[in-house]
Amino acid sequence: MLRAVAAELQHIQLGVGTPLGCEAALHAVREFTTTHDGHHEHIIVKVDMANAFNSISRKAVLENVIRRFPAAMPMVSKAYSHPTPLQLGSAHLWSQQGVQQGDLMGPLLFALAIDPVIRSLTYP
Repeated sequence: MLRAVAAELQHIQLGVGTPLGCEAALHAVREFTTTHDGHHEHIIVKVDMANAFNSISRKAVLENVIRRFPAAMPMVSKAYSHPTPLQLGSAHLWSQQGVQQGDLMGPLLFALAIDPVIRSLTYP
């Protein structure tokens, strides 16, 4: 699943599925800022969300997975379609929003969930 999603997302984001993505972003920004004099129709947008993984809507995650990668839905649904229990000492919390820290699919699911917003900024 990672390769298929990364292939679809790689032209619009560098945060997941792109080897050396941060380095590529740095070089692209450097190139853009040194070759454009500020009178250009393109802009650079950097997205940095506080508590991003915990803030993303699970509904958005599930909707984007079913719409774009339905073969992955059984696995993603099993992990995110219902609140998941978290244990903090003797207390139990229910995680109902976001993707889990430590989930190997987390960065991919986050990128997939915000992709429609990023595309709307890129291709109005």
